[in-house]
Amino acid sequence: MSTFTRLAAKFGFNQPIPMEKLPPKTRELTQMVESTSQRVQATIAHLESISDLRRTPATAVKGPMCRKYKGNVAVKIGYGQRNETISSDLYEVFFPSLSQALEYLREVETFIHEGGLDSALSALLVKYQKRAEQAREKRRKRLPKATVTIPKIVEIPNQKVFAAK
Repeated sequence: MSTFTRLAAKFGFNQPIPMEKLPPKTRELTQMVESTSQRVQATIAHLESISDLRRTPATAVKGPMCRKYKGNVAVKIGYGQRNETISSDLYEVFFPSLSQALEYLREVETFIHEGGLDSALSALLVKYQKRAEQAREKRRKRLPKATVTIPKIVEIPNQKVFAAK
């Protein structure tokens, strides 16, 4: 018996062990609103830490929902790490000063807490659900994979030889 065979007999099993499935993680509207609100607050905190927009390099201005573009602060209200567009109405807005951008973000924050983005976020949630359903359908339609023969190790004293099944 080889070392691997002994280890497999000692620690492994011949059949997969049944495990309970974890419930799928689903997004909810309240989580999406809270996430967007937190990212707006993080952007406000980031812009408040900048003292002079003109002398600050673009890499230092880049935040969760903002960036520096041609001397202006570009703010885009989006969802998630990629700052995905929530709605076609929420496009990138440019501000020549930090104070104007901060005022805009504070207004957006109150708008979010009042429920102004709920309809747009729920439409985005429906889009995500449709995309997930399409992916599930594609996986179901896939043909079964071709079987590949795995080489079997045949033990010969002082030598290992590979042979097909």
